[in-house]
Amino acid sequence: MNVIIDGLDNVIINIRLNEQNIKFSISCNTEVSKLKEKIKEDNPELKDKYLRLIYNGKVLKDDKTLTDYGIVADSSSSEENDNENDELKPLNEENILRQYVIHCAVSELLENEEHNLEPQIQSNLGFDRLVGLGLSQEEVDVFRRHFHILRNTYDMNTEQGRQLEEEWLDSQRDDTGNNNNMVSQYDFLIGLLIGLFGGLISLLFVQSISKKKVFGLYCGALLNVIIGIEKIWFS
Repeated sequence: MNVIIDGLDNVIINIRLNEQNIKFSISCNTEVSKLKEKIKEDNPELKDKYLRLIYNGKVLKDDKTLTDYGIVADSSSSEENDNENDELKPLNEENILRQYVIHCAVSELLENEEHNLEPQIQSNLGFDRLVGLGLSQEEVDVFRRHFHILRNTYDMNTEQGRQLEEEWLDSQRDDTGNNNNMVSQYDFLIGLLIGLFGGLISLLFVQSISKKKVFGLYCGALLNVIIGIEKIWFS
């Protein structure tokens, strides 16, 4: 599901779900919680669902406004234009108001879950974040084990271990993009799948794919090698 936000005073939201395209306007200064309420209002089938909005790799917190995450009308930043989503470039060239893409994840809302959403979001640290990007927990565990062995840390199940993973992920994003523009989950997943199924051969095509997908491609290729070593070692 994609949510497109049009800057200035109003926000134009396009929700693409099950081949449907639903559009409505809302103030760009609206809190994230109000935006979720508006989405549910116009889509009764989402009433009992939990919505998680993600922009530039960050989960939007309910008590923040859209502008707190850099969703503003000013489009003069060349750095922002360089990292603009490819599907928005023609739209922004034809329209005066700026548009942004927010990813919306829909999941079941369990009993009493609404009061514990923040701890659940915060618990996904380090490589655990990759589980939500298409990897299984087993694949993430293999990746984590080899990562800590190579770094001689062996504290992969501690808070310090998770912090090391966070720092490594952040450093990879800095190398493949700008500090102020995190790789989107969609771009990462595409790059990850290319690297995972293509293995080392996929590295030959690094120059021909979007820079936003390079980090995912490297992770996928590395994971492919690790899984191959695991199979040979235990066969």
